[in-house]
Amino acid sequence: MGRILLIDDAPFARTVLRTILEDAGHKICGEAENGKEGAEKFHRLRPDLVFCDVRMNEMDGDECLRAILIEDPSAKVVICTGINDPSHIDALLKAGAKGYIEKPIQGKKVLDITEELLRDPADVKSYKELMEQYAKAEGLAEKPLLDFFEAFRNINGFDLDDDRINAQYLKENGESLFVGTRALLSAKLTMEQLRQLEDAFRKLSS
Repeated sequence: MGRILLIDDAPFARTVLRTILEDAGHKICGEAENGKEGAEKFHRLRPDLVFCDVRMNEMDGDECLRAILIEDPSAKVVICTGINDPSHIDALLKAGAKGYIEKPIQGKKVLDITEELLRDPADVKSYKELMEQYAKAEGLAEKPLLDFFEAFRNINGFDLDDDRINAQYLKENGESLFVGTRALLSAKLTMEQLRQLEDAFRKLSS
């Protein structure tokens, strides 16, 4: 559970977020109706997570995000927006936002991103560890799994636990990655071993 700051000029949006998060056991440590007030409350409250609107008076979400990250470069800020502008959202993510949710606000998305960002790092497994876990559940022996990791590295130029591997990368490239590893491994592994590897790998990108 975490301490969360809500920054939005719309009282209704803050109420929706508050209800969703408090019902899940989180604490709303503060609310602000513009970016200037939000940055000041961040300085004073030091929340674990911030939900910040984009279009606000006095200081908009872009400026508020910058102010918060200057204060604390590791701050976890989630952008809330009803603006259908992928380039603007991408710019905010590149500037340091840890994610975004679209308006109208959907409870599941709010809770999913909150859980992801507040999860204890000690509990987070790398994709390589998850692949090992899933392969074990499939009953796959260690040697085929090591062969898979080697093939994956040969195709990508980096390992499965590299920082460049994330959910979006796997979602966009998962199928082609497995096609490549299957081609490299088909002479070394049985069809059943390849099926087990594929089943395990698909869980990573699902």
